[in-house]
Amino acid sequence: MESKIVLKSIGKVQSDFGEDDIIRHPTRRVSMVSGLVIIDHRFNATLNRIESYSHLIIIYHMHKVTGVKELKVHPRVRKEIAKVGGFATRSPNRPNPIGVTVVKLLGRRGNIVKVEGLDSVNGTPILDIKPYTYADRKAKIHVSEWTRSLLKNSRTVANSA
Repeated sequence: MESKIVLKSIGKVQSDFGEDDIIRHPTRRVSMVSGLVIIDHRFNATLNRIESYSHLIIIYHMHKVTGVKELKVHPRVRKEIAKVGGFATRSPNRPNPIGVTVVKLLGRRGNIVKVEGLDSVNGTPILDIKPYTYADRKAKIHVSEWTRSLLKNSRTVANSA
């Protein structure tokens, strides 16, 4: 049973990271990409004291994704890794193109929030921002072997330990 859900954008991403970057580097992690989250002026008050946090959770709409193409995918488009279910990956190939990422807060001026680690393209609609707190940290997690292998060969391994 499907129900209609309507979400409204509260702002957008402004960055140098575009669709061409995803096409040219589909396996690249964007952990060091800086960008701006520009919030609609109507929501300025929602940013009050946000700079008291070091990190934020950004929830966004992957507006360039056209829907599920396959139920199983090669993780990070790596053909040498067997296909797995789309929900077992961070692939944008999803029934609901919602993205979630944790970013480092670099600063704020008015309705403009500067962040690092934003894994979305220029123009991406922002749905929500939440503070990243101690409650969000998980001490012991388990990930798949192929994920560990990919992280080992990635710049994000230092951040994943």
